[in-house]
Amino acid sequence: MDRDKLAEQWFRLLADAARGSTQAREAMDAFSKVGEPGDFSRWMTQFMPDAGAAADAPAAMERWWEMMGVVPRARYQKLLEHSEKMRAKLEEAEAAIQQLREMLAGLGQNEEAAFLAGSWESALREGAKSYSDWLEAWSRAMQQPPPADEPKNP
Repeated sequence: MDRDKLAEQWFRLLADAARGSTQAREAMDAFSKVGEPGDFSRWMTQFMPDAGAAADAPAAMERWWEMMGVVPRARYQKLLEHSEKMRAKLEEAEAAIQQLREMLAGLGQNEEAAFLAGSWESALREGAKSYSDWLEAWSRAMQQPPPADEPKNP
């Protein structure tokens, strides 16, 4: 299917959804859950079967998301959930460190407490570094240019 027909089919789907078509609204609801190129391919097969021949559609969708600065909702939700888990772990570790420091202050530098405090602090630093590295890698992945074998638009 050429791009004009694909665009025509897409705009027809949008118009049908705006008119209240149940099937078109279901398609748009399913589209809001697309988060990966594979999800997009399955969506295209289900809701726009005539466009199934457009093998580069997932790659085009990724390029469009990147160009527009869009993070699909499903990806955003997954990243938000991961971020919240990491934040909770960080808060737990900070509370444990604070407790250990208070214990150290009360016991006059007990060796065992100092060792535990150091261990917790080390674990906290490693966790924070891991989280930072993960965010940096994800950010780089979202900013990578398309592979050289893909045609560039003029």
